[in-house]
Amino acid sequence: MPDDTPPTHDETQTSLTPLELQERKAWIVDKKHSGWSFRRIGDEIGLSGPRVHTIYWETMREIPAPKVHELREQQNGRLEKLIEHANQIREAKHYAFANGELAKGPDGEVLLDDGPALRAIAELRQLEETIAKLNGTTAPVQAVINGTIHYQVAGVDMEKLT
Repeated sequence: MPDDTPPTHDETQTSLTPLELQERKAWIVDKKHSGWSFRRIGDEIGLSGPRVHTIYWETMREIPAPKVHELREQQNGRLEKLIEHANQIREAKHYAFANGELAKGPDGEVLLDDGPALRAIAELRQLEETIAKLNGTTAPVQAVINGTIHYQVAGVDMEKLT
């Protein structure tokens, strides 16, 4: 497992030795699998987020299939823990507060706050989408569009163009 020290910066990668290049790739993959964003990784090593994204996916394509499967299982495990935690938040009672005190209704009953549960539901939806993408179970949506398109060009005499 790579250490926490970011590898040296070289945007062109021309002055990196093969060992340094492999260490940097391993560090990027490790940090991404630890939950870091491409931007955060790039900030640490002086590269742009899109460049880190490219390096990450080039590296992932170089990894033998069994290792990719192992990494996918690790990511699935982390995502499942997040789902479990989000479900706990969704199912818990959350009390409403106003001015630092419990909010009460007209009858003196303590009011509940649905906000945390709704945010947990939104997070669960995103986690499910992430898992589907990770495991390749999302299918592209195809749309069939029929019709005619008419173009109107303003300020041009179409007769003179032919």
